[in-house]
Amino acid sequence: MPNFKEHDYMGNGAGLIYGLNRVLENPSIHGMVESVGRYCGCKAGIHLPDKIDVPMSPNHRGTAHSLFVIGTGIYTIPEILARVSQICREKVQHHEQIAMLAGDQTTYILNKIAAIFWSFLNGFIAGLPVGYVVHLIQDFLTPKSLPAF
Repeated sequence: MPNFKEHDYMGNGAGLIYGLNRVLENPSIHGMVESVGRYCGCKAGIHLPDKIDVPMSPNHRGTAHSLFVIGTGIYTIPEILARVSQICREKVQHHEQIAMLAGDQTTYILNKIAAIFWSFLNGFIAGLPVGYVVHLIQDFLTPKSLPAF
């Protein structure tokens, strides 16, 4: 479906729900920043299939718009996301510890900014595949549906 507005509406909805879920799990500043990252990642991911397979007509359906991609993603993405999330959260903790031990204001501020960056990146990366899958679900529900490969 090369209709960006319809994808945007669903991307907004999915991003808000996915982001709010994170705030409910972790109502700290890092949970809030991660939820904003999830929203932004979902908004970016909703357009990835059409960036990979550029829509030239309503009948566009390349490999990026396939059931194969959904199946592969369901099998591999959770493990990858768990590892990326672990790395990002370790970075957040590292920068928070350095900020707590900082002897000067500049080191403190720079490490707080770095911790916030890693929280946002964690959410953004988690949101990308959610937006991608929402896009494919929307396309699956059209008369053209999705090809197997």
